[in-house]
Amino acid sequence: MKKIFSLILALLLCFAALTSCCKAEKPELKSSAVTHETKFGGVYFDKTIEEFNALGLNTATA
Repeated sequence: MKKIFSLILALLLCFAALTSCCKAEKPELKSSAVTHETKFGGVYFDKTIEEFNALGLNTATA
């Protein structure tokens, strides 16, 4: 009886976890500088190298 109860409880918890993670909304990045081309799967940046470098995101250390 304990094994059946444990099995049912485990299945119920797995089902609850799977259904809750699927409801999460994905954030929309409309203001992003990244363009996705769906036909061939390409990803392109709308910013120039100079604009990107001006953001100050350089994490390389000398």
